Amino acid sequence: MQTAISDASSNSPQYTVIGVLGKPGSGKSTQCELLAKTFKLAHISVGDALREEMKREDSPYEASIKQNICAGTISPEESTIPILNAHIQAAMGDGIDLFVLDGFPRTQKQAEYFTNINIPIKFVIKLECPDDIVATRLSQRMRPDDNPEDIDKRLCTFHKTTSLVIDWLSSQKEMVKTLDAEGSIEAINKRFVEAIVTKERDFPGTELVKRPTETIDVPDNGQRHD
Repeated sequence: MQTAISDASSNSPQYTVIGVLGKPGSGKSTQCELLAKTFKLAHISVGDALREEMKREDSPYEASIKQNICAGTISPEESTIPILNAHIQAAMGDGIDLFVLDGFPRTQKQAEYFTNINIPIKFVIKLECPDDIVATRLSQRMRPDDNPEDIDKRLCTFHKTTSLVIDWLSSQKEMVKTLDAEGSIEAINKRFVEAIVTKERDFPGTELVKRPTETIDVPDNGQRHD
C-alpha cells in the first residue's frame, strides 16, 4: 500500500492541523504521544495546556479553567484558543508545520473561532470506545479528576456537547474519520497511523515525515490509554 509517509529530508511548508476527539479514556493522549515520537509533528494536548496554564502565576484564565475542570465542563473558546495559539507558535519556532490537537475542537464555537483566526482544521480523527471500557481505564489512572463522580460528569459533557461538534464536523465534507479504540495500544496505533494516511488522500498536504532516530515506546503493561 502506498502511504503518505516520507523521509525526514523532505520538508513540507504547509501548516496543517488535525483534530483528535474521543471520550475521556479513549486513548487520545497515548496515541498522539506515540505519533509525535515517530513522526515530525507537534502533539498539543488541550487538557494538559489548560492545566499548565491554570498553574501559571498571574494567569488571567486560572479561575475559569479551575471552575470548568471541577465541573467537568468545557472551557470557553475565549480562553482555550489563546492558550492553544501560544503552544502552536512555540512549536512553529522549532520548525514544526504539522499539529495534532488532542481534545480539540470540543464545541462548534471552538471550531469556528479557531478557523477565524487560524487556518481551518483539515480533518478530525474520532476514537470510538464504549463508556464502560473508558470508565475502567480512567479508574486505573492517578489523576485527581479520575474519580467515579468526575468521570460521570466528563462522559456526560462528551455526550451532550462534544458529540454534537463531531456530528457537525461529519457533515463538513467527510471531515471525520472514526477509529476503533478498543484493543492493544499497538493495534490502535497502527489503525491511527493508517487513518491519517487514508485521510491524506482526501485532504492532500497532510504528510507524515518520519523522525530519523525515534522508535515507538509503548507503555510497560501495554494498557495505558490516556
